[in-house]
Amino acid sequence: MAKDFPFDPGFFDTKIRLGNGLLAQRILNGFMGSTTLEDTRDYILWALPRYRKRLQYLVARNKALAASILEVSGKTVFFDASKFAESIRHFSHEQDLDFRVVHLVRDVRGFSLSRHRNKGETDLRLIVNKWIHANSNIERQLQRLPTNRWIRIRYEDVCNSPLETLNRFYAFCGLAPVDATAAIHPAEHHIVGNRMRLTSFEGVRVDEAWRRTFTPDQQAYIARLAGKMHAQYGYKPMDNLDLVRESK
Repeated sequence: MAKDFPFDPGFFDTKIRLGNGLLAQRILNGFMGSTTLEDTRDYILWALPRYRKRLQYLVARNKALAASILEVSGKTVFFDASKFAESIRHFSHEQDLDFRVVHLVRDVRGFSLSRHRNKGETDLRLIVNKWIHANSNIERQLQRLPTNRWIRIRYEDVCNSPLETLNRFYAFCGLAPVDATAAIHPAEHHIVGNRMRLTSFEGVRVDEAWRRTFTPDQQAYIARLAGKMHAQYGYKPMDNLDLVRESK
């Protein structure tokens, strides 16, 4: 139990889900490409008892889980890594939450190769458009928050300057900085999460296998699709002379 809510490690039921099926979820809670349209849709849903109760239940359940974890652990900050961007819209209205958002972004080329390797996706256009669509929606949701309530962190900065980036994150959360020893100290992990938690720590290294994998033509194609947003996040175009194909 967490604050009078029953919890099952196999089914947390914390995602803001209002309908059964992908289509219903997209209509009732999906992104609409417009903050005004989303707010209007949410206002209508809030007027309907069935959906109002469901929203109230899910928000309260998330808050109860976070409060219970903080109470048991004796910590002061709960970090939700569930990556549900639509939650920003709902939790930003909670006056009793010190709600903050971390926008973690990765080089679109690294993202694309990861989707191909880990998800089996092959259509480069669709993959890149997922990156654009996801980050565009996050950008819109961040507009709901004061600028001091969100931070953008790049995956590459985490890997290349882990301590500096970690302490920037800690400062954003109102926490004291850590030193190099504490930053790599092994700790217990919970029973769910990324499979990497079960592997031994061998240091932080940036994965730029896309440099050896994507051809110059593929690089140029990705740049045409996502170049503007890519540059917005501080990524520089890669010189084709640096490309080295993976040996067969």
